[in-house]
Amino acid sequence: MKKISLFALAVAAGFSGMAQSQDIKLRTEMSVQTRFGLRGGVSLSALELDDEYNGTTYDMSKKTTFHAGAFVNIPVSSMFRVQPEISYYGGGSKVHGNLISNPLTTSGTGNYELDFHYIGLPVMFQLQTPGGFFVEAGPQGAFLIKGEEEVTNGAKTDLKEKKLVRKLDFGAAGGIGYLSRIGLGVNARYYHGLSNVFNSDNAPEGTGDREISTRSVQLGLVYHFGANK
Repeated sequence: MKKISLFALAVAAGFSGMAQSQDIKLRTEMSVQTRFGLRGGVSLSALELDDEYNGTTYDMSKKTTFHAGAFVNIPVSSMFRVQPEISYYGGGSKVHGNLISNPLTTSGTGNYELDFHYIGLPVMFQLQTPGGFFVEAGPQGAFLIKGEEEVTNGAKTDLKEKKLVRKLDFGAAGGIGYLSRIGLGVNARYYHGLSNVFNSDNAPEGTGDREISTRSVQLGLVYHFGANK
């Protein structure tokens, strides 16, 4: 029994020496290199109307949509990265109220929904810790690909065709997240629109010169290809 114990100790010492001499690691560190990736998940969007006008009471609430896109994550240093993206995301708002004229047109009262679809081009600046946690912030531009208003009876108005919604939106985004060593992670991001999505130049009579901007929260997954190599 004593001989077996001595033999096992010698084998363990031999493996330990081999591991030290060959610099064997028990875990794979994430490589610091340019990586392509995908992100997607749910979005909670709403429109914010800055000016209140006489004779109108209403409430704009969040609507649930989704987002999906691709990115390139470019390391500038071991912790600082730049991440340009292209993504699709839904926007708009659910609206409830007794309206003399609703925020965009004069076609409906009561409950209705504003439905927007965008192609977004954010550029995120990220600070990531060695443990995989990161914070991010950056500007975002977006192109409107669809804009509709739907009232409770199902009637729809093409806001883009009527040029009641601007084709370009601009704002700022910021978020937090975690990225594992295999490249899979989670991300929460908030977008704050800074431009007016309402095109007052083509507004119907009585709608006034209103400031309507986009607000959105995105929750989802991210994946970096080749992160574990």
